[in-house]
This record gives sequence, C-alpha cells and structure tokens, in this order.
Amino acid sequence: MNVEKEVFNLWKELYPDSAFGSGLKKYAGNIWIPSHANVKKALARIKFLEKKTKDPVIKKFIAVMRRDLITEEPQRAPGSVLSVFFTHLIVEGINEKHLLSLAEQSLNFLAVQQHIWNRKWPVELQMFSSQECDGARIIIDTIKKKCKKKETKDALTAVQKRLDIWKQKTSSLKLKKNDFTEIYPILKRKSKGLGRKRTYRATIKDNFDYIETPEQIEKLAVSWIEEELPKFKKIMKKLAKRYKCKPTVESIDKALDKYQRVAPNKLLKIIARLRKVLEPLANAEWVKITPKYDVRVIETPNYLVPFLPTAAMQMFNSLTKKPFCLSFATADPKASPSSCLPDV
Repeated sequence: MNVEKEVFNLWKELYPDSAFGSGLKKYAGNIWIPSHANVKKALARIKFLEKKTKDPVIKKFIAVMRRDLITEEPQRAPGSVLSVFFTHLIVEGINEKHLLSLAEQSLNFLAVQQHIWNRKWPVELQMFSSQECDGARIIIDTIKKKCKKKETKDALTAVQKRLDIWKQKTSSLKLKKNDFTEIYPILKRKSKGLGRKRTYRATIKDNFDYIETPEQIEKLAVSWIEEELPKFKKIMKKLAKRYKCKPTVESIDKALDKYQRVAPNKLLKIIARLRKVLEPLANAEWVKITPKYDVRVIETPNYLVPFLPTAAMQMFNSLTKKPFCLSFATADPKASPSSCLPDV
C-alpha cells in the first residue's frame, strides 16, 4: 500500500464522523475514542508515515492530524459530540441504530478525557466549553423528540447528563443570556489570554501553513489596515453625502440600518435573491463556478448560534459525485445577524 492510501486510511480511522460527512456511508454511527493508548498509537503511526514520505502535501496533512491529537482544551470534546450528531442529522436524518451507537460511544469519548477537568482553564475557554455543552445538549433534545425507541432516548439522555457534568467541571461561569451583552463585561473583567502563547506559532504553522511568526502576521495585518484605511475613509465620505450624515462609522451604520434594513424574518429570502444576482457576476469576474455547485441556504439552528453568530458554510459529501454545501444565515437577534443589505 502506498503512503497516500495509508494516510487516507488513518484519517478515516481517526475521523470517522468526517469520513461519513464526506460521503463514506460505512463510517456512519462511529466515533474514534481518544484514550491515552489510542492517541499514543496514532501518534506513532503518524511519525512512521512522516518518515516514509517526502511529499510536502502529505507531510502537511499529517501535521494537521498530529496537531489535533496533541491539542487539549475543554471545549473540544463536547464540541465533537455536537458536531457528530449534527453531521448525522444533516446527512441521514433520524437513524436510530446509528444514533444509539453514537450515544453509547459519546459516553466513552467523554469519559476517556476527564483528566481535562483537573486543569483551571482561561475564562474564554470556559465560555467555549459551556457553549459547546449547551449546543450538544440542545441538538440531542431535538433528536430525542424524533426518536421512538426508549433505548435510544435513554442513551441520549445519559449523554446529556454527562455533558452537564462536563460543563460543571470545566466552567465556573453561570451564563444566562449567553450573548454579547453578558459575555463582553465578563471578558473585560477576567480575561488574561487564551493560554496558547507557547503553542500558537506551531499551531498556525501546522494548521494553516503560516511560516511567519505571530509578530510578523500582526505587522502584516496592521500594514493592510494602513493601506486600506484611506480608501475606507473615501467610501465613508461618499456614503455620508448620500445619506446626509456624518462621515463616521457609527453614523453610517445608523443610516444603513435605516435605509437598507433587512428584517430577520426576511433574511433568507434576501440572501436567495442576492445569490441569483451575484453568482453570474462572480462567475464572470472572479472565479468560474462549477455547474454542480449545490448550496442550500438555511437558518442557523439554535444550537449552533453561539458558534455561528452571523453566517458560515459547511461542506458535505465532498468525496462523492454529489457534493453540497450548507450556507448558514443567523437570524437570531441575540447574536449578530446581518441587519442591512451591505452586511448580507
């Protein structure tokens, strides 16, 4: 077997939920359990494969997997539970056999990572962990309502109880509204950074192939702002003249909200209409769009709103002949939905 196939097989083994979401049906109902022994074995296989190849693409792909395996933060486990149930719900709807299997494996998945409870985490990661637990709990509620078998419902309830314990053990925060007005004051008082300083450079290199240091990236970002700021100010002056307001961000925001406002209940229809107008323009001016491009615009489900406050896109069936994307548009006023046409 060549190295490429070995790496692909390892990816399918470590990420069966991603393989299933990409269209490989035989991986349905499976979660890889990151026990200490399993992680150690996976890292050894990655090291072996890394030595076996000189292909830079394969090496980069392997680096992403290794980085994922060695990164431990409290939000990752409940986030994975949320993700695997969401993927199955989107791809195949309610399949109780697979859902029961996922529930039973989720209990093991969370159990083998309980050592994470022993660390005191930065307030930001506590928030993330709390939100992921809430999101996973809500999607399981959604699924339970559609299940018929008591065995499946009981297993899903057991996962919810384990998520409640996870939340209690990893977060000291008692969030009620879970929105910007509640979270920002807490961050202002308690934030001391994410605790990623020592690993940040290695993470951005492995995951995103950035060879610059964090300081170089920051310098680049500032230079781009300085380059674009004069153009931005010119546009503000034009808009201020058009809307008869002051040439400030705040005044123009108010004007756009007044004259080009999009009501949350009309957001999806507006997006659909804009797509029809902009797709031919994009195809002609920016990049050719495949005729098979299949994008389904949906409102962001409530269990994903904390993570997708405005919008996002996710791919499915990418390893099949019929790939499609979900384009999420958040309409919840407690988040940060697009509120005017330029925003959309």
